[in-house]
Amino acid sequence: MAPLSSKVEHSLLEVGDDAESLPRASAAQPPPPSAKPHPHPHPPEPLASASGTEAGPRPVPAVEVGAGEGAGRHDGLRGARLLMLRVLLLTAIALYLLRRVLPLLLLLTAAAAAWSLRRAGYWRRRGVPGPAPAPLVGNLWPLLRLRVGPGDFVGDIYRSAPDSPYVGFFILDKPCLVLRDPALIKRVLVRDFHAFAARHAAACPAVDPAGATNLFIARGRCWQLTRRALSPCFTAARLRALFPAMQRRTAALADFIQASSAAPGRPLKAKDAVARGVTDLVGECLFGVEAHALRLGDAAAMRAHGRRIFGFSPRRALEILSVFFVPALVRPLGVEFFHRGSSAYLERVFKELLRARRQGDGEGEGPRRGDALDDLLALPGRVRAALAKDGDDARGDDATRAATSDEHLVGQAMVFFTAGFETTASTISVALFELARSPRAQGRLRAELAAARARHGGLSYDALNDAPYLNMVISEALRLYPSLPYVDRTCSEAYPLAEGLTLEAGTPVFVPVMALHRDERLYPRAHAFVPERWAAAADAAPPLYMPFGAGPRTCIGMRFALLAIKLTLAQLLLRFEVQPCAQTPTRLKVSPFGLFLKFYGGIPLQFRSLSTEGSSVTDAPRQAA
Repeated sequence: MAPLSSKVEHSLLEVGDDAESLPRASAAQPPPPSAKPHPHPHPPEPLASASGTEAGPRPVPAVEVGAGEGAGRHDGLRGARLLMLRVLLLTAIALYLLRRVLPLLLLLTAAAAAWSLRRAGYWRRRGVPGPAPAPLVGNLWPLLRLRVGPGDFVGDIYRSAPDSPYVGFFILDKPCLVLRDPALIKRVLVRDFHAFAARHAAACPAVDPAGATNLFIARGRCWQLTRRALSPCFTAARLRALFPAMQRRTAALADFIQASSAAPGRPLKAKDAVARGVTDLVGECLFGVEAHALRLGDAAAMRAHGRRIFGFSPRRALEILSVFFVPALVRPLGVEFFHRGSSAYLERVFKELLRARRQGDGEGEGPRRGDALDDLLALPGRVRAALAKDGDDARGDDATRAATSDEHLVGQAMVFFTAGFETTASTISVALFELARSPRAQGRLRAELAAARARHGGLSYDALNDAPYLNMVISEALRLYPSLPYVDRTCSEAYPLAEGLTLEAGTPVFVPVMALHRDERLYPRAHAFVPERWAAAADAAPPLYMPFGAGPRTCIGMRFALLAIKLTLAQLLLRFEVQPCAQTPTRLKVSPFGLFLKFYGGIPLQFRSLSTEGSSVTDAPRQAA
């Protein structure tokens, strides 16, 4: 791995806490001056005068006690009168406000409630079934109370009308639609993408330029230019070139688990351990940096801030709720797509990485590694080349400026990093969880991997592609636990969805991916882990399967994520037998905090080391990159 500048290396080794939570050394201040000792701590006894009386100060004149009590009583009465006047004045103001303002507030509340109730008939008048909305908040109340996560919220609406191809609901007073029919979903996401190209989620460019222009959120021309320019990021040739680095990182994760599980019967939180290893993998393979996550854990800044981006906190959950469900509140509330403190840290790191890669050894161009950072550096040039090829003279418009700015490059880097490690680690962890509960499937997969390794002389790129049951296991894990449990779009024009139903421009449309994947109509034994259901997938594709989205907005990093998942599972299963422990839950409980699918408890599992004979599964050297 190319050496980093001292500034970047220092940033990556910072303690992973917010700046506000770190102890700060106060400025050096002189010690307070000590009080001078009394010259006579024990004053001498007064000396007698020559006349026999004591020498000392003159006696203090006596004060008439009665006069002092009268003055104090007078002051007390005056203070009581002033206090009473203040109370009366405040009471009068409060009564005035209640008389004038309270009726107005009640009137406005009643008008808003009446408007909401009238809007509640919007879908009923169009023949669309759906749950009854509450005044003002619509159907958003479960999310506002943080009782369910976004995926379960959309899934509950999906299940409320099992016999309809779509379900209507309300976000505040805005009519929204959940699609249930696979044919309609494919129309909206693929065939008629031009009418549903934008997500409903949005960020404010003035408040949060990196959040508003990243590939996940960006809209319109900015999204088109960025997606087109970044399409070479994850080609098969690029992934082959990255494979040796991925081997080193996954082998290091296996070594870490070996050391952490040295004590017999000692459980390990699989999600936390895997996330640390994947953070190091993403750091090296996409950005050419050492994240130190395996070595330092949450003390590694990139690991800590990466976790906090979509963290577990009520406040952060409400911010994400605003971005993804009520984007109209993003600008007035100043909400950002990324966690503010962590965003500032990662922005500083990625800007320094871009600067170092540009400058290199001082000759004006840094070393090229063929990673995502190189693609980000090439993005402005690719955008301008695409405009020239199309004969487009819009080089000075807002979309072009946004797509070629450094803030835009940083936004792509941040979403590549955070989404890359979070979703990949989650899928690996749930696959290990299900394999631990299914020893037969685990044994079959281990045997297949060992045979593929023997055929190809090592666990190579081609060996992984020669393991069909590995693909089945991963497909089933992604079916049960899609990292992004729903997909959202906004209708950009009047769209005839069905006979007698035309969607108005601006109508949000939601596709409940996890609910569809667990629908018994589409998948028999939908809640069971059955990798064999994918054996016939090559001949007959399932009615609907979209863990990475669908259509032109499919996850751009899908190939990279799948390769990382395959290699990590192969490394671990050839070295360990994964077993449930006393703390392993029978069912994973989804957290309501966060955008991506997250689970409580860290998924504790037990890793029993297999025979050391033939257990080395990497053909690449394990030295530090």
